Amino acid sequence: MTTFELSIDALRARRNSKWNRYGGDVIPAWVAEMDFSVAAPIQAAVQQTVDQMDYGYPLRNGNRADIAVNNAFAARMKERFDWEVDPDNVLALADLVQGTFAPIRVFSEPGDGVVLQVPAYPPFREAIIDNGRRLIEFPMVDDGTRYQLDIPALERLIDPTTRILVLCNPQNPTGRVFERDELLEFGRVAIERDLIIISDEIHSDLVFDGRKHIPIASLSPEIAARTVTITSPTKSFNIPGLRCAVVYFGSGAARPLLQELPAPHGRSAQHHRHRRDGGGVDAGPALARRGAGASRQGARPRRQPPAQGAAGNKFPYSGSDVHGLARLLQAGV
Repeated sequence: MTTFELSIDALRARRNSKWNRYGGDVIPAWVAEMDFSVAAPIQAAVQQTVDQMDYGYPLRNGNRADIAVNNAFAARMKERFDWEVDPDNVLALADLVQGTFAPIRVFSEPGDGVVLQVPAYPPFREAIIDNGRRLIEFPMVDDGTRYQLDIPALERLIDPTTRILVLCNPQNPTGRVFERDELLEFGRVAIERDLIIISDEIHSDLVFDGRKHIPIASLSPEIAARTVTITSPTKSFNIPGLRCAVVYFGSGAARPLLQELPAPHGRSAQHHRHRRDGGGVDAGPALARRGAGASRQGARPRRQPPAQGAAGNKFPYSGSDVHGLARLLQAGV
């Protein structure tokens, strides 16, 4: 029987990156991965797939496996945050980095400005720079007790070619859980300046001291209509190797733009939806039972082919791992 707290010897015996990238004299704190055993319902759901050698293209309840993930996401958002989302506006992907690259390509053009809170998770910078967009740094302000959003400074940073605001809430790496008034002001700026919000909410379950996570798209229909929410169960449940994430569009008009964006090999996300496999699908549904849209409102959603080369290779739609995540949903975690 595996214990909840794993020994250092057990962690080093694993074949993962966190404990094996550096030498034995290093205590690794460079990546957001927990050093605990996975929850029993998740392990059971994955074990069922292994025992049945069920590695083919998945089907769940007569439908594509990603539909199970979409429904799980909607159920969990209602349970955790009393947020009503439409499962039809959810798109399952392999990981959150895909969910960052894609809307930047769809809702902006090369040379356009993308505002990013700093300090920030490095792949956000990559998603902006590798796509040929202009990185506009928006520093968090340390008032001596916590980091805050400086909304007047944000408004001064925005210029006529700015298209996107990237929000990370809870914020990585400062740990701030933004309050309703802060998020409303952030949303106001997006509405008044006609900008898309990409909201990374992957750490939404990891809040303490009675604080409450508020999905920014839940605040009003006007904010939701221009927000792309990206999230994943990987941080909350320590399953990054199962590789599954979701993108949620507050407006159904925006979903087809991302869904049809070609991958480097020329196929679309729509083409690959029935082909997702691996460990991810069954994890998500189990987690959901245990218990992220944008149309540029009246404005100018942009579409364009993906860039070629290195940036293109960072947004593969091939074989993402929704299969295992679906079985977890059915496990009733």
